[in-house]
Amino acid sequence: MAKDKEKKTAAKGEQIVASEENVMETIRKGNLIDEEIAAIGDEQDDKEEQERKVREYRRAKNKAKYQNYKALLQLRARRREEKATKEWLSATKTLFDELCGSKCTPTEYEEKRREAYKECEKAIQESNSQLNKEISELQRQFPGYWCYEWDRY
Repeated sequence: MAKDKEKKTAAKGEQIVASEENVMETIRKGNLIDEEIAAIGDEQDDKEEQERKVREYRRAKNKAKYQNYKALLQLRARRREEKATKEWLSATKTLFDELCGSKCTPTEYEEKRREAYKECEKAIQESNSQLNKEISELQRQFPGYWCYEWDRY
């Protein structure tokens, strides 16, 4: 029994003393890959492959979600700008009709037209400011991703 225990510990620990004659044999035995190690390596490769695919899926899903939300925010901003522009066009038509109908002088017309244009520009600037705030909020929703990179496409 004592001899069996010695053999088992020698096999487990494998404390083989290398000598001049067996040094290459010892090195080769240390470099051999047994089936257990190969199976562990295959499992790790499979796991890494699966993790890579999960990362790619999550990135694609979040990029699509981000770009859709951003496009909707931009659409809302363009509609706000469209509304402001339509109001300006309506105001300039009304002012021109007043000018042609002798209800205001050319000086008054120009003054009122500039004022209407300033109001339109102000509304567009407010829309852009709101869009920037909304996009900033959207980017905070995706903290672990390079949202700024997604904006280039």
